[in-house]
Amino acid sequence: MTTDTKIFNIVKKTASEFDFPEFVWVYCRPTVADLFKPDKRCGIYILRFRNNQFYVGQAVDVIRRFVQHAKVHDDIQEISFKTFLATELNKVEQELIKSLESKKVKLRNINLTSIPKGDTDLDLIIPLDEQQLWLQSNQITELNEHILDEPDLQEKYSRKFHTLIKRQDFIESAKPFLIQYFKKCVLQPAQTELSFWSLTCLNKAFTDTNHIALCRLNFFWCEVLTIWVNDEKNISYTFHLTKSILTKAHLNSLKIKSLYNDDHFYQRGGPDQFLIEVTGLDDALKLLNDDKVIQAIKTFNLRQMQNGATVYGKYHCIDLAKLLLTEEKLPITFSRVDEKAPNKKPLS
Repeated sequence: MTTDTKIFNIVKKTASEFDFPEFVWVYCRPTVADLFKPDKRCGIYILRFRNNQFYVGQAVDVIRRFVQHAKVHDDIQEISFKTFLATELNKVEQELIKSLESKKVKLRNINLTSIPKGDTDLDLIIPLDEQQLWLQSNQITELNEHILDEPDLQEKYSRKFHTLIKRQDFIESAKPFLIQYFKKCVLQPAQTELSFWSLTCLNKAFTDTNHIALCRLNFFWCEVLTIWVNDEKNISYTFHLTKSILTKAHLNSLKIKSLYNDDHFYQRGGPDQFLIEVTGLDDALKLLNDDKVIQAIKTFNLRQMQNGATVYGKYHCIDLAKLLLTEEKLPITFSRVDEKAPNKKPLS
């Protein structure tokens, strides 16, 4: 049995567990209007492509959605479709994608998927075997190199940067943590800066609040790390990381009193993620000293880099990246900090 056949059998078995019908051959067809009655077109569909990749999607009208796909993809071979109520679509789509990905089935979906699809732009500058070696090892990157030189982008956020480095909370809490994070959790940061990760500073930490984000690290479409000022003027650290690698029992075993977690996730990052948060530099560094936590962070970050370039590059603070990647020393000239901080709400 070939690998492609095994994968297709896994998909068919999983689909049958959700009571989907058999796949139907639709190769080169511009429409599938004859296959589904007008009042039976709202539901979830699975497409199989010529290279044995798959796509899971939802549609209020599967005929219209198929035509849209066929205009973009000329290699659709088969389809399986099951009707659901419109109110059920989001839940079933997420559950089916999660089930397939747990069985290592790669999907062409952009949203809701965790596993990257095939060859990536990252492979062009860092070979896949080097990526895997970094992921599987306890390798610590020496931060002594900064390559990027884009004067216009640098000037754009220079004022924010100079305000940031005068803050005592940044110098004493955010900066030392970020240096350790880049050493342990970001693949070849000097080589991947701006294209695959970006760093912002002094923005709102959450929607509809005045919480200040001292710094935020972004990969692909996801904000993977936010360091922000909470209600008590303490510094909190909010992470997104791989859910399947970390159990709640393991997190509880770390005995971090300020630890908080929930199931918030970004659709573009896939369902295999969750959010954890701690307050204070000591608790944040405890996380970075735990091998399981590091593995969960690295896996999530690498998946996002493999998914594609960051969409937040235009907000990247080059001065801040240079400061961290070269571990530059700064003169101590603190300014007064006085921000209001109402209740938080995580970004969607």
